Amino acid sequence: MRNALTYGALGGGALLAGGKAVQEQEDPGSIFLAGLGGGAGALGGIKGARALAGRYAPMVRDNLRAQGKKVSSALTDYAISDDLMDAMRSGKQLSPEEIQKLKRPGSRQALNLAGGIDYALRGPIQTDVGQPGLARNLGKATAFATVPTAALAAGLGGVAAGAIPGAFGMPGFVDPESYGSSNSPGARYKQTTVNYV
Repeated sequence: MRNALTYGALGGGALLAGGKAVQEQEDPGSIFLAGLGGGAGALGGIKGARALAGRYAPMVRDNLRAQGKKVSSALTDYAISDDLMDAMRSGKQLSPEEIQKLKRPGSRQALNLAGGIDYALRGPIQTDVGQPGLARNLGKATAFATVPTAALAAGLGGVAAGAIPGAFGMPGFVDPESYGSSNSPGARYKQTTVNYV
């Protein structure tokens, strides 16, 4: 699966950057270099996403646990009102109607949610990139942003690199219809202008 993802990012980045170069009507050499750069950028983006996910997963896990405990505590405090707590501490037997009057709206749902959070936080949170869990999902989210961005940026670099051989007139890097090209009438016949007469 990892190789398929890597090769998919490589091919997808090449197609993305090359397609953008075609859309911008670049010359064939620049389109090739844009595709090459886009593939390399996408590959770098996927490797960077994996590295970032593995690096920050333990910190995200610790924050999830700390914030989850705070939320669970706040939900429990909301569900059990001070009046109900005082009545329970006094040892007085309360009828179901009295308990209902002392309850806050949504207290049952708040307690259920607090119990769910506590249950989820008890188990291990996987931080190894190679295993399914938090780190892998962070890697996916990071890759979703970094791969296309890196591919397009590297493809732009490929187009810029294609301008260098085009400046020297290498075939495949020069638009045959541009002024100064050997196929254009401007290369065979220099027009005089008002400035030079």
